Amino acid sequence: WIKRNIDSDKTLLADKLEEFEKITMETVETSRRLYNNLYPQMLTDIGIIGALQWLLSSYKTTTNIDIEFNTNISQEKGMEINSNISLVLFRIYQECFTNILRYAKANLVVIELRMENEHIVLSIEDDGVGFDINAVDTKAHHGLLGMRERAVSLNGMINIDSTLGKGTKTTVLIPLMEYVE
Repeated sequence: WIKRNIDSDKTLLADKLEEFEKITMETVETSRRLYNNLYPQMLTDIGIIGALQWLLSSYKTTTNIDIEFNTNISQEKGMEINSNISLVLFRIYQECFTNILRYAKANLVVIELRMENEHIVLSIEDDGVGFDINAVDTKAHHGLLGMRERAVSLNGMINIDSTLGKGTKTTVLIPLMEYVE
């Protein structure tokens, strides 16, 4: 279009270039969003501890839920955690919070991330309404199935404990030995 119209009205040319720039910027932004959906850049930039705290902070400002975060892992040590483990923990954390926000009606959520006997353990516990685990069809509830598949993909395990009227506790255990960077 530019080649064919280079000698045209400069205002028309400027308008068209502005339109092309807008389309290009939208394409770049969409590409970034897609990439971050696959692997959030913040995991590389600030590590799993920082990424979980960032999400926690955003949840705190957009909900009325009291959220506590405890860890025995230093920020520096968190930066050393393998990217595969970081991504799995991050996605499971996101899915747990999605479920808490949609269904739990929780007032308090306590998150713990710790290293324990050559494992990394993520625990997310809420004081919400809970649910009957046996009544949930994981084929219909892709989030729960996805969390389990993510943990198992790293030879880990996930345990979801829920009591009606008392809340839910999700615990993820992933071995560190096989995934040292």
